[in-house]
Amino acid sequence: MEPRADIPERIVQNIAKSLDHSVNMTRAITRLNSVLFMTSIVSAASTTLITTLAAARGPVIGAGTQGWQLSCGIAAFFGFVTTLAEGFKHQSNDKMTRSRLCIERLRLLDISLRHSQRPVEEIDREFDEIVRAYPEAMN
Repeated sequence: MEPRADIPERIVQNIAKSLDHSVNMTRAITRLNSVLFMTSIVSAASTTLITTLAAARGPVIGAGTQGWQLSCGIAAFFGFVTTLAEGFKHQSNDKMTRSRLCIERLRLLDISLRHSQRPVEEIDREFDEIVRAYPEAMN
């Protein structure tokens, strides 16, 4: 359905462009979140495997003190990667939540363009509020 005739094309285009940008940004964040999730799982599993094998059989790589140092160093590295991946995943979850909220507000505003009798000024004002509330999703 087409927007109401009294809605300026500028408003229609701004909302459509912002909605498209927010959807694309959310897709990118979702892909990043998936990569971080898999990195965290693989890294944590690697840490567990290395430490379990070392506990059961001794050093995983090498022998003696050097083998233990290497095994513990590898396990520590994977633990570090897990911690980083989880931290970045937490940040991306926050961004995804905000981005999805922005998308929903823009979609509701887009529906208003087509199905409501809201004044144009009110629609324009709400769009400005969305831009101020979610600047990261608008750039």
